[in-house]
Amino acid sequence: MNETIRLDSQVDESDVAPYSSVPASAGLPWEGVVDIAIKHAELYPSVDSAGLADSSYLSQPEGTSFLLLEVEISNINAEGEYEREATGEKVFNITFLKVPPYGDIPYFDGALGDATPHEAYCFELPKGESLLLHVGFFVPDNGGPYTAFLGTTGKYSVPLDVEEKG
Repeated sequence: MNETIRLDSQVDESDVAPYSSVPASAGLPWEGVVDIAIKHAELYPSVDSAGLADSSYLSQPEGTSFLLLEVEISNINAEGEYEREATGEKVFNITFLKVPPYGDIPYFDGALGDATPHEAYCFELPKGESLLLHVGFFVPDNGGPYTAFLGTTGKYSVPLDVEEKG
């Protein structure tokens, strides 16, 4: 945590697994270079106790806690691959960030102001700019450990240093 990870789609797609000719791609949803740092991780008993119940997209399942990540994303020179329905504009989609075992994101504070339901996890990040985003996940309430994964394959991971909140 708190270390910047440079995710370059071209470098990622050219990597191959040892003793294999198969690319070991993370499936990054952009073309270009993006820097990411997970700055903070807080674990709450519930979305309610985090004060975000009114902003949650999903109901909290039994036996889970709510993990809130603060993530800094810097667009060095990338273009997102998600195309907006109405405008065709290319944007980024935060679903490349995952904390298993549940896949859905119940909270995201960077959504586009005029997002359609299909664009709830999309955000704009012009080249050369950075954003500090907050992304929430439901995790088993067994105390962890918890790991964030970047991309679709689990190639890039960040063990989380979680601060428990009441």
